[in-house]
Amino acid sequence: MAEAGKALARTDRERAPDVVNVELNLEEPPLFGGRVSVGKNGYREYIQEYRKADGSVGQRMWRWRPPEEYGELDVFDGDVYLAMHALAKEKLGGIPEDGRIPFTLYEVLNILGLKDNGKNYRRVRDSILKINKTLMDAIDAFYREDKKAYGSAHFIPWRVEFEANEDRYGRATERHKLRFDEILVRSLSHGHIKQLDLNFCLSLTKGYAKSLYRRIDYKRGDGLTWSEDIMVLKDHIGMPASYKQPSKVKEKLEPSHKEMKDRGFLAAVVYEGNRVHYRVAAEFVEARSYLDRSWGPEQSGVYRALLRNGVWANVARTLIHEQGAEACRFYVEALPYQKNVRSPGAWLKKYIGDRLPLPIEPPQRRLHEADVAPLEPANGRDAGDGGEDEQVTFTPHEGAARVWEQVLERAADRIDVSSLRVWFESVTAVGLEDDTLTVAVPNTFAEEYIRTRFKDVLDEELHGILSPTSEIGIVVGTVERET
Repeated sequence: MAEAGKALARTDRERAPDVVNVELNLEEPPLFGGRVSVGKNGYREYIQEYRKADGSVGQRMWRWRPPEEYGELDVFDGDVYLAMHALAKEKLGGIPEDGRIPFTLYEVLNILGLKDNGKNYRRVRDSILKINKTLMDAIDAFYREDKKAYGSAHFIPWRVEFEANEDRYGRATERHKLRFDEILVRSLSHGHIKQLDLNFCLSLTKGYAKSLYRRIDYKRGDGLTWSEDIMVLKDHIGMPASYKQPSKVKEKLEPSHKEMKDRGFLAAVVYEGNRVHYRVAAEFVEARSYLDRSWGPEQSGVYRALLRNGVWANVARTLIHEQGAEACRFYVEALPYQKNVRSPGAWLKKYIGDRLPLPIEPPQRRLHEADVAPLEPANGRDAGDGGEDEQVTFTPHEGAARVWEQVLERAADRIDVSSLRVWFESVTAVGLEDDTLTVAVPNTFAEEYIRTRFKDVLDEELHGILSPTSEIGIVVGTVERET
């Protein structure tokens, strides 16, 4: 039975989430293995300078004091810290509002890929306790996403309760409880997060690769590049103080750089004097930086297209989730036909996010694969310039509306949710005569798209409501709303 349980745990390990959300504030100071100065009462101190609005230089300070009986926080403690985030995602879908996570040491071992033995059990337990006993102060350094401002905070990252029991057969069992501090839970709930590829991070083995990966991936933000003075970077990732020459630091960094290049994370490393410039591979970001691992080829293709046009990764994810892949693809396809677009990424963010009508309608024959049209006609279009005919105005029909609602309810299992939202929220039932249900759409592109892609499905559902010969008629025009 025990072996069966371990086999199941190994299977769970293979399904472990690639991407986990970690709280951003704790990614800034070099908590896990960095070299910092030691201040009063044994506090480690990390100071970050920044430019104030008046041009003067300000300071944000992080102070923490690890417990004397366990020693300094190191890279392994950082792995355990990430593993608890992964367990929260696997078991609870993320860190819950109360911050409480039930766990076993065996589950943590599996996340970390460690062997099941007494030494590793003690190592993981000690690491959890070490973090539990680390006091932290953020002095004008803890960013509040809800207030869009920095403030101060005093906290312990988490608190843990270890429990050892016996089952009904007298065998030892373990079931422990860990609770993240409320200040971290609040920050996570407000979206102040970094999406980190856990499995990639834990798989790194060379030199300072883990610390370097976390630093680069955090500091690059939503871009692909970041640079730092090499001697500052040396301290942040915990290189010995004896490495006093940049040449020595470069030499010791080389194995880590090579591993991250070979693994597809780094596209380039360039030195300019004592400064090192990193460029992250776009393919790595495209493949790993979004949360929804259930995305199909359509969503993934649109995501890559948005990135290629300069939309930041987090913005692209948000647009796809909120507006749907169809809407995003339509605007990407329409982009080449627009004039005077200086920043394609900013243009796409604005037009997709606000679902704005296009300044220039692209040729429809070139957009036969586009999945969405703007829901409203462009403002100020002159209908008497020899272009489109003046639109007809229709009146909503109460009986037709009831039948149309039934059709959409029955078709919901056959048409994806985003298509229902994007295409049909502006459709109004305007007539019901004999066996024909008439609906009005706002423009000809919407009429063509619904007719060619959805009409067969809608007609089939209408047959079950009215008669086998019934059909849906689609007309283009505006709808007179009740006032």
